[in-house]
Amino acid sequence: MMHPDESIMDVQFFKQFTICYKDKTMILREAMPLRRSSLLAFLMIHHDSVCSVSDLSDIFCAHSKKPEGALRNLIYRIRSALSNVWPDDTFILSRTGGYQWNPKIPVRMDTRIFDALYIQFLETEEIDTRIDLGLQLFKIYSGDFDKLAQSQYEWIQQRSAYYRICMVKLLKTLADDLVSR
Repeated sequence: MMHPDESIMDVQFFKQFTICYKDKTMILREAMPLRRSSLLAFLMIHHDSVCSVSDLSDIFCAHSKKPEGALRNLIYRIRSALSNVWPDDTFILSRTGGYQWNPKIPVRMDTRIFDALYIQFLETEEIDTRIDLGLQLFKIYSGDFDKLAQSQYEWIQQRSAYYRICMVKLLKTLADDLVSR
């Protein structure tokens, strides 16, 4: 996927939500239903903070009669699926009033790498460097987010739209650079 360092969890959101960690790979759409994989993605993306039970319930369990109980059940099932692959690790922590991705497990996400390179791409004035960065960005952006997930969750749709807009700007800039050469 990204780097072979087993101590860092590599997460790919583009094209297909996939986790690589300790020589094992989990393709989330095969491992769990959409709502669970989307909740896991949300916790991973927001791994620096505690996600409140009320916010998570509103996003993932709004149609349930007992949203907090439904959320607890989703978290339990996600933990079970992850522990089937990585039994020695605890990934989702219960916190006062919420849940959090375990901050002791380092995560490298393709979207964060893309964001950092994209900022460099926008800020650089040197055409050859910008072209090199553009090629790196093309390599990372292997495809749009899961279409079904986008249709079900507005937050995923918004993220997907953001990255598509970045790619359109990238293409326009690269085209302009090539013409100016």
